[in-house]
Amino acid sequence: MSERPEQTRTGAFFQLGYVVRDLDRAMKTFSRRGVERFSTIRDAPFQAYGQEGRLSLAMAYLGDLQIELIQPDLELPSIYTSSIPPDLSSVRLHHIGMWVEDQAEWDRVQDSIKRDGMPIAQQGSMPEVDWCYVDYRAETGHYIEYIWPHEGQRAYFASLPRFP
Repeated sequence: MSERPEQTRTGAFFQLGYVVRDLDRAMKTFSRRGVERFSTIRDAPFQAYGQEGRLSLAMAYLGDLQIELIQPDLELPSIYTSSIPPDLSSVRLHHIGMWVEDQAEWDRVQDSIKRDGMPIAQQGSMPEVDWCYVDYRAETGHYIEYIWPHEGQRAYFASLPRFP
């Protein structure tokens, strides 16, 4: 395996993240496209701009591509606000997810983001995962989420429903 250049942001594309108004309707939409079932997290606490809200998620794999559906608290301004679709049935691309393998790669990604002056819209660290959303909306219309899953998060991702 060849060494990746230091100046290149790294990570492997693995996820499409969509914002939805109605998680159940969005899951039905994807079921017609081959994702028969999702793993869901309902009404998880979520903080944005110093305010408390709730967030619901649904995740599954379509082949090797992870699909993430995000239903944010519509009353809470957040990183998801700009991607909220106009109606209950629609979904809107919010981000692509880039898998970061280890601490060394995470450090290279962070250094590259800083060197390029790209705005980090949101960043966090929990015991099982480190992540950041980089704002590429001006260039691409969406964010890029860099995610470094640790052991527990990797196990959760491995347990998600998977469809060919």
